[in-house]
Amino acid sequence: MSRLIWLMLRNRWAQALTLAVLALVATAAAVAGPAYLGAIDRAVAEHEVHDATPDERSMSVADSMSQQSDDNGGGPDFSQVGAALIGMPDFTPVFSVDVTVLGVETSPTAPSRFAFRQDTCAHLVMVRGRCLIGGSEVVIGQRTADRLGIRSGATVTVRFAQLDPRTQVFVPAGAPYTLTVVGVYRVSDPDAPYWGTHAYFDLDASGAPSEPVFTNRAAIETLDHAGEVDIVDVQGDPAAFAPDHLEALRAELAEVNQRVGGLGTSQISVTTGIPNLLDRIDRERKLAHQLVPVAGVPLVALAWFVIFLAVGYGTGDRRFELGLVALRGASRPTRWLLASGEYLIAIVIGAIVGYPVGLAAMGALASVRLDGPGSTSGALPYALVAGVGAVLAALLAQRRELFTPVADLLRRVTGGGRGWRSLAVEAVVVLLAVVAAVQLRVANGQLTGIGILVPALVILAVALLGARAVVPLASRYGARALRRGRMGGALAAFQLGRRPGAHRLFVLLVFAVALLGFATTASQVAAQARAAQARVTSGATRVLTIRPVTRLKLLNATRAADPAGRYAMAVVNGQPGAPGDPPQLAVDTTRLATAALWQPGYGGPGPRQLAALLRPGLPDPTVLRARAIELDVTNDNLAKLVDVHLVVVLAPLSGGSPLTEDLGRLFPGDQRMVTQVDDCADGCRLVGFGAVNSGSGGFGLRVTLRQIRTGGPAGLLMPAAALADPSSWRPQVPAGITLSRGAGGLEIYYHGNSGTAAEGWITPADRPALLPVAATTALPPNALLVGLDGRDAPVTEVARVDGLPRLGSHGVLVDLEYADRAASDASAGDVEQVWLGPSAPPDVLSRLRTQGLVVTADSRVAQLRSELDSQGPALALWFHLLTAGLAVLLAAGGSWLVAAVDRNGRAGDLRALRVQGMSRAATSRAGLWGYLVVVLAAGLVGLVAAAAAWLVTGTEIPMFVSRSVPWPPPTWPAPGAVFGSWAIAVAVLVGVALVAAYDLRRKVRRYGQLETGRD
Repeated sequence: MSRLIWLMLRNRWAQALTLAVLALVATAAAVAGPAYLGAIDRAVAEHEVHDATPDERSMSVADSMSQQSDDNGGGPDFSQVGAALIGMPDFTPVFSVDVTVLGVETSPTAPSRFAFRQDTCAHLVMVRGRCLIGGSEVVIGQRTADRLGIRSGATVTVRFAQLDPRTQVFVPAGAPYTLTVVGVYRVSDPDAPYWGTHAYFDLDASGAPSEPVFTNRAAIETLDHAGEVDIVDVQGDPAAFAPDHLEALRAELAEVNQRVGGLGTSQISVTTGIPNLLDRIDRERKLAHQLVPVAGVPLVALAWFVIFLAVGYGTGDRRFELGLVALRGASRPTRWLLASGEYLIAIVIGAIVGYPVGLAAMGALASVRLDGPGSTSGALPYALVAGVGAVLAALLAQRRELFTPVADLLRRVTGGGRGWRSLAVEAVVVLLAVVAAVQLRVANGQLTGIGILVPALVILAVALLGARAVVPLASRYGARALRRGRMGGALAAFQLGRRPGAHRLFVLLVFAVALLGFATTASQVAAQARAAQARVTSGATRVLTIRPVTRLKLLNATRAADPAGRYAMAVVNGQPGAPGDPPQLAVDTTRLATAALWQPGYGGPGPRQLAALLRPGLPDPTVLRARAIELDVTNDNLAKLVDVHLVVVLAPLSGGSPLTEDLGRLFPGDQRMVTQVDDCADGCRLVGFGAVNSGSGGFGLRVTLRQIRTGGPAGLLMPAAALADPSSWRPQVPAGITLSRGAGGLEIYYHGNSGTAAEGWITPADRPALLPVAATTALPPNALLVGLDGRDAPVTEVARVDGLPRLGSHGVLVDLEYADRAASDASAGDVEQVWLGPSAPPDVLSRLRTQGLVVTADSRVAQLRSELDSQGPALALWFHLLTAGLAVLLAAGGSWLVAAVDRNGRAGDLRALRVQGMSRAATSRAGLWGYLVVVLAAGLVGLVAAAAAWLVTGTEIPMFVSRSVPWPPPTWPAPGAVFGSWAIAVAVLVGVALVAAYDLRRKVRRYGQLETGRD
């Protein structure tokens, strides 16, 4: 028996080899999924760890000691306690101590950071002198040494510094301690993980990096000090964040917190951002683990189906052979062995080889796509499932021939095979697709359980329905062509409509083409979504974060760096409002068109039109540059006046809280009112005047404001004509204020109550009464939003848009200059940035630095796009394209195998027709179009199936980890990419059909000696 099976293998080696390759592909596809997921897990972890902040890669245990440790060592050494406490594998502890001292700087109250950090010298570059060796030695930073004129070998005397709670000034609180400066250092990488999260080199008040005074542990212990901060940092090695160690790491973090809490003291605290990092890694891995099976499972199922189809065609071609074996009295096991032996051997060999081939292929692809090796763990069970499935598919394909009576086997004619059973199976598949799609919607788009099969089930359902529609149409067309004498076209149509198994081949081709179309659609839409998300989130081609300065300084400095307004725009994040309030962004709208990345999907007016709407014409602000302000007023009518004071509200341009200065009590008649405003020597914006009644009851008064002067030589702050013009002023809430032009100046009639707010009287008209805003959602007519000063401000909606830079589909945009005028202060913004357009020059940082702006962060839209492309969903969608390409190759191989098995039968049929008088041209057309019509029809239906699958599941495909900026992804891809991939798939299948047709024609011609009649 074994010899006979071997002879069959040798005689039909091409079919056996094809089956082995199909089994190899099935097994390789099964192991590719988990291997690629393992590589994604590693790549995601490495990417997130690389981009994590220092606190997200480390943990700090701090002990704030209120007094110096016992010299006799009565308490435990914190460096050992902390290291023992954190004793986690793959984490390296670093011990440090911080003390504040006086004596290094020339100012007697200027503090210095006196620090010890374990292994400091290994991370410092000595510019002059040497690093620390013995006690009573220090090293100082290069900038500090140059500024103070300190050289190596000099001595400094320091004392412990303590903050005086009354004056908020550091004062000496310990004995003097003289140390030797043995070296001057610089830091090559201040952002290295070694330095932790302790801000050793943060920018100081001058905008330059801070430079601690580093010393050794002995010097800290010798210094007479009443308090210190002992810290143990543990910094994770790359192995600490390996995907298979993340759950253990979470448990270790929980144990550390539990152990620290068990000490029963608030003196020791734990600070870490590692849980945030782990949460991000878990989110990306979860999405990737949802997406990869969506592509991997259908590929394995497709390989099984191809094996089923190939074995079914091959067994059907051997019906007569199997009938002869049964006629000679062979038992059913013998018949089964003869029918299945050669197939099973080929499948088992292919499955065994497919396991290492799949791992090796994924390893090579992972090294190219993910810059690292693939994963080999956990793939064996999937290989076993794939191999067993391939065997079962082969056995299932042979069941009909094994249980068919001998007489029917010897007839060489197969039954129709598409009875109620086939219809029932197809109905179940369609119903299952509907149920799975409904479950996907109910499960809020979670691709879990049967949800991962929804795209494949929808494609399969459309393919089966397409076969039900196309196959009868082909039969009908063939009959009509036959009646009209078009023999070639009729036979080609009958090949699809009446040939047994043709509908299965049709379903196979539709499924493969649709898989590629769906994968291309998902990848293209995701790529478009990531590009749009990066552009919306970034807001500009390049974004510079600025060290906090006043809003006006940010605005003026940016305009000075780019006077033509070609590329730079000042931006300030709005203050957070109440829950449900839209986020706000204040920008210099005069540069909105040149600096911001304006998306077509934003709708509404364009950036230039939006700038005009947000900046209605207003006069320039009134600025006081003096140490005093004087007002000449006349109190014309005083009714029931108890104790009314006039106040002025000024906003320093240098920043800080607004100044509310009392000009004095109002008396009847003419009066000159003066107040000192020392903080306005560098400039203050006039916010407004107010009247405060400190008594009880209401009051009414009519005041004429005749002149406003500075206390210095500058003279008049406002010209008399502008002062007397009511349109130059704007009454504020509460109501009850009337302004008119009087003979001597501006007449103000006011009726108020006791304790009236100072800023509730009149303000210059350089600020809008209602701040114009552009909003993505409708605002009520009397809307109030939190202004830049943190107070509610009345706004008016002047434009409705669908989206805004940085804010996405939910937010409000205001003009920065007008919003700053509407604020009651001139302090720094929440987050201040400068957005740069694509035409920004290379020296833009230098230009901004010249204007006094210090850049603390620099990000680009391309960098954000790269980060999104490195996330788990993007990497998983690339796997979809890979598996879809393999699916097309599987379909091509399956169709070639079917054609090879079917070749002898079709050649015999066409040869018989040639004998009966059919022309050579007609038989050639029948051979050619018999294959092409299946491919072309499957190509068209496959395109429809891909669109249907995307329509059902496209909105549920995760494209990137959710971001704080809402922006809807595109619904459909660019047509060119989808049709391009569809054309490639159809071209491959058409190529196989043409080769098969050529091979069939060659086989028919080989028997030319039997042909008769006229060609």
